[in-house]
Amino acid sequence: MRREKHIPYFELVDTFKAPECPVCFLVKDRRDKYFNTLVYEHLTDKFFRVAFNKASGFCNEHSHKFLDYSAGAGISIVHESLLDIVIGYIEKGTLGKMKYTGPCKVCEIEQSFERQYLETILAYIDDAAFKNDFLQSHGLCVPHCRDFMRDAWPLPKWFTEFHLEKYKNFRASMRRFIDSTDFVKKDTAAATEEDKTAWRKIIPLMAGYRGRKER
Repeated sequence: MRREKHIPYFELVDTFKAPECPVCFLVKDRRDKYFNTLVYEHLTDKFFRVAFNKASGFCNEHSHKFLDYSAGAGISIVHESLLDIVIGYIEKGTLGKMKYTGPCKVCEIEQSFERQYLETILAYIDDAAFKNDFLQSHGLCVPHCRDFMRDAWPLPKWFTEFHLEKYKNFRASMRRFIDSTDFVKKDTAAATEEDKTAWRKIIPLMAGYRGRKER
């Protein structure tokens, strides 16, 4: 049966050109757009502030993202009431009993988009055009590849072989760089410029985007 293609499908296909895990790229993009809208339009919105206080703000990772912006007044306003809560606990001598009620709204947004894009890959995994586009991509990071393999059944052989080759090639690239730094060894293959930057890419490959929470 021909499956209708919606916006997440085309977003993924467009992102296959990015030099990183397409799911990570899209989730970070959605997170950043949420923060931009929040900081520039909704920080003083009373409904946001009520929800923000109820959740005890954002998690550590996403609280620090406020520092990427210069909206000092708005950021001060939304954190002022949180500090008032802390002061109230201290005045009662009960700060040790204070609990973070969560969940972090930004974490929820990230996890929602992760599910959406992984489910989209799963929905079109047998679509020939989608497969051809995916094979031109950077592939999934290890956490997203693991999540997909956990949920996909049956697991397409081409998907496994594609990531196995990608990961082995990446390992070989790192090894060439490692060997190039060992001046005792001789007759080792020269490291390419790409090899020399492999160490910067291993963390996103192994851990996914910064701040990722387990599904």
